[in-house]
Amino acid sequence: MLRVSNQKDNNDDIKIKRLYADDVGICGKVIIIQNAMNKNVNVKIRYNSKQEILNKEIPPVKIVKFIDKNLFYLISIENGELAYYRINRIIDIKLTKTKSIVSDEDLKLLDIFDYGYHTCNRH
Repeated sequence: MLRVSNQKDNNDDIKIKRLYADDVGICGKVIIIQNAMNKNVNVKIRYNSKQEILNKEIPPVKIVKFIDKNLFYLISIENGELAYYRINRIIDIKLTKTKSIVSDEDLKLLDIFDYGYHTCNRH
């Protein structure tokens, strides 16, 4: 089982990252609002499989770190395990706050994934 260390990331002040889903020719932009990092959120992912478009809900997590253009870490609130998702077939990501852990004011900051997508060959 992987645990997340409390080591400070030198890139904490980076507020915008762009992720590209190269494998399926879909490019998208992910806007990271710094104040929403490490807050408890529900994540709903819609992604392409070879057969159909699938929906997947993930238990409450915290977004803890973006690794590279296609990979980010999520930490499970329930057991502290580290999970990761590779953005290769994802076409839509939505975040919502969990219960009252996040204030209503912070809720405005939780729409941090603005994932517009289109088919292109430039990336």
